[in-house]
Amino acid sequence: MPYIHSKIKVQNIVRDIIFSLLPLVIYGCYKNGYLVYQKNLIPFWLIFKPLILFGGSFIIYELYNLIRYHKLFLDYGLVPYLVLSMVVSPQISLKLYFLVITIFLLIDKLIFRKLTFNRSALLKLGLGIWAYLKHNYEYANLLEQKGNFLYNYFDLLMGHQIGGIASTSIIIAVIGYFILSYRQDIKDLIFKISYGTFFIGSLIMMLYEKNFNFTILFNANVIFALIFVAMDDISSPNTRGGLIIYSLLIGLLTLTFSYFTNYYAGVYLAILLTSFGGNIYDRLANLRIFPKKSKKNKGNGLG
Repeated sequence: MPYIHSKIKVQNIVRDIIFSLLPLVIYGCYKNGYLVYQKNLIPFWLIFKPLILFGGSFIIYELYNLIRYHKLFLDYGLVPYLVLSMVVSPQISLKLYFLVITIFLLIDKLIFRKLTFNRSALLKLGLGIWAYLKHNYEYANLLEQKGNFLYNYFDLLMGHQIGGIASTSIIIAVIGYFILSYRQDIKDLIFKISYGTFFIGSLIMMLYEKNFNFTILFNANVIFALIFVAMDDISSPNTRGGLIIYSLLIGLLTLTFSYFTNYYAGVYLAILLTSFGGNIYDRLANLRIFPKKSKKNKGNGLG
């Protein structure tokens, strides 16, 4: 979807994104809630922590709309807060989380509202730094901290790996991607090129270092971020050529930053820095470096 034309269209897009995220939230309740509760490591109510974070983010954002505009409505500004609720550590403090997003929401709406950048990525990095300074920001849940698990590739695809509280299932995330792509709610070319670049680059690095850890290719944190964060409609380019440049940069920077930092922060740093390019990518595309899409091809022209 290259352009947002109306409030109704925006509401439909946000509604589709919410529905595509909910299965991941439910799986997060199972993986980082129920399985941990079974071992008597958390109280019963914390089974629903992913849902509390997701629902609480929705409520805080809508309360702001109600207080400022005296009405409730869905707009694209809600999406970063819903995404953030899914990629935080399973050990995140609820008080810390809701305090941070409330402060950021006020700052963003009152001061940064005219700036164009990827808010999901900034929120993730900002909250991660804050939490790390407060305590050990551990992405493994309490059960995973107690022992090593030998998962096969199917287990990893299903979501049995260390990561965000509701973002570890690759299969569910990819299903959401295909639904949003079919509905023409996203610029799906971004994921195709950025993940393809990351995938090929990782293979090349494995060959160079002779370290064939293929689990890197199926890192849920990277895949989730490239689907639900990198394809942000507001901060990404609007032309096919611009999207190609933007996506290649994200893929290359994700590979670089993940190698020197980690796969939890590297992809978000890559997306954030790339998003500050604004319309520069579209201007480069107008230099006719990339051929225009054939008029015979129907659809959004971006996938």
